[in-house]
Amino acid sequence: MAILGIGDNMTIKPLLKIIYEFIKDMGTIITPVVTTVSFACLYTPLHEQLETSFFNIILWAIFLSFIFPVIKRFYLKYRNGFTVKFNNPNFEVEVKYEDLFKEKSNIVVGFNNYFDTQMPEVISPNSIQGQFEQLYYKDNIEKLNSEILNALKRKKCQAIRNNTKKTNGKRIEFPIGTTITISNNNHKFFLSAYSKMNERCMAESSIKYLTTSLNELWNEVRNSGQCNEFAMPVLGSGLARISLEKEDLLYLILLSFITFSKEQIISNKLTITLNKNDKRLYNLSDIEMFLKKLQG
Repeated sequence: MAILGIGDNMTIKPLLKIIYEFIKDMGTIITPVVTTVSFACLYTPLHEQLETSFFNIILWAIFLSFIFPVIKRFYLKYRNGFTVKFNNPNFEVEVKYEDLFKEKSNIVVGFNNYFDTQMPEVISPNSIQGQFEQLYYKDNIEKLNSEILNALKRKKCQAIRNNTKKTNGKRIEFPIGTTITISNNNHKFFLSAYSKMNERCMAESSIKYLTTSLNELWNEVRNSGQCNEFAMPVLGSGLARISLEKEDLLYLILLSFITFSKEQIISNKLTITLNKNDKRLYNLSDIEMFLKKLQG
């Protein structure tokens, strides 16, 4: 039953939707078969032979029409991703279960508004930022700090204050949404300050913070990315504590990106990588359908 998308806690509305779609998929097989055989029985020289086998053919059609939606749902449930193409302007959006740092494109990494890098006291080694630091700056965090500082100066980012009450990490606070670009190992990394670090070194974010940060992120990618492909995680789905389900956060990011892209292209392709452990939290078919509705 899980293959069909029917879970233990499913309510009546989504259950009826699954049944409706199942019957509709059955119809895509059985309707043309019955129509073709019926026509052949009436109007072709083989009508006598077909008439004797008519019910057997229909039974096979019913069987195949039942198997088809089962196979379709099995494929949709266990596939790892999809790509949707947009026109005017031309760009692609890919959503898939993959390790972000296996991507060969430019990459977005979420930071807090102090651009803290200290692990493990401030930054969790298991977070996307923590993985980024360990992969590219494991033995030289000071190099990362220097590159961040230079990027902030180069972009003339204005600090809010020097927060001397902050117990750990950096103390120079920048506005939410501050986004900078650094380069390492043939990658460009877009560092987006989408969360606010409090004085006890706990990161917090919100829909408002994320929306502001996405607006700044798209501008930075557009200005610094030369329209090259880039990849990003679902920002806000980790320790930032945004009060939205992960799938809803993904919808928010996709809608923001496509809205901005239709005004002026940001990149040839956006790839959003999802954690393989979160497969039960995302419905790829619904997400793909959502994107296709935005194609027009």
